[in-house]
Amino acid sequence: MKIVIASDSFKGSASSLEVADFLAAGMKSIRPDLNVQKLPVADGGEGTSEALLDALGADRVSVEVNDPLGRMITADYALAGGLAVIDMAAASGLNLLRAQELDPYRASTYGTGQMILDAVEKGANEIYLGLGGSATNDGGIGMAQALGVGALTATGENIAPGAAGLADLHTLNLSALDSRLSQLHFYAICDVTNPLSGDNGASYIYGPQKGAQTEDLADLDRILHRYGQILEQTSGRKVIKQPGAGAAGGMGAGLLGILQAELKPGIDTVLDLLHFEEQIRGADLLITGEGKLDQSSLSGKAAVGIARRAKKLELPVFAVVGSSELDTACVQEKGIDLLLPLMNGSMSLETAIAEVGSLLFEQGRKIIEILESYDF
Repeated sequence: MKIVIASDSFKGSASSLEVADFLAAGMKSIRPDLNVQKLPVADGGEGTSEALLDALGADRVSVEVNDPLGRMITADYALAGGLAVIDMAAASGLNLLRAQELDPYRASTYGTGQMILDAVEKGANEIYLGLGGSATNDGGIGMAQALGVGALTATGENIAPGAAGLADLHTLNLSALDSRLSQLHFYAICDVTNPLSGDNGASYIYGPQKGAQTEDLADLDRILHRYGQILEQTSGRKVIKQPGAGAAGGMGAGLLGILQAELKPGIDTVLDLLHFEEQIRGADLLITGEGKLDQSSLSGKAAVGIARRAKKLELPVFAVVGSSELDTACVQEKGIDLLLPLMNGSMSLETAIAEVGSLLFEQGRKIIEILESYDF
């Protein structure tokens, strides 16, 4: 029997590979002879480059960059020949800041630009940039500055980092952009379709999770909208209303206008890079999962996107999830035959996170017991 485990990470508790390791250990504790293939996946958010390392035969590259507040850190990305996969969260992510440090007026994407520049210097000609988990609301202007773009005040000085500096933007000089970048193909991986500004834009929808207070949202939205106008005038590209322009605090707009990036859907892009159908062909069962299955999962996040692909090959699909807000009929319509949540009604989230390894191990055992009861 061949079983493929292709799960997203359980955010805050287990990486994609750790989820597969725990489940496989549980299954093999009953059936040591099982052929278990572990296929780490991600949907474009934090952990995407890590998930793709082995599948792409990539090297892990470490580089010293600025975190969202300008402190030096080490960030990793994947490099396979001329193809680089960079997680924006590695340099500009929420995970890098303590709760009291969150501040969209100060947080900058400069470090992400440094990562891009390092990949270019190491020979990348195709860059996939995962936009999930950013701590920033600067429209990607910090990234642009790291790549050589001039972002100047009315008096000709460089603007300060973050949305506070973006508020003083008067002139963009795109001619100073590193000339090597025009030869590259950029792909922004995200499932967010929000425009840059407006009620459904970056600031109003995602600002609060980045530390914005309610009274800040109108101001942050105004700053991004004005930036969008300057970017459109300078680049000649329409960005403000483009779906996905509001991704990662407006990073989508910066990538569209400055690097002429193509926005691509998260899980499908990752599965294409993995040659997913080839990897799972010949399997008897596919196990997928993610930390929380909810209404947003139905738009094509990891578990649902994977199940959709597996069903094309008529594979049975089990989904192991931290918790689920969806009923059985709903997930079955999306191609998931059996849903196995880790959390029961009395278990707290803190307990589930602390005990995720043992809970996944037990779910692995349960899967084998279910299969054996049906003489699978």
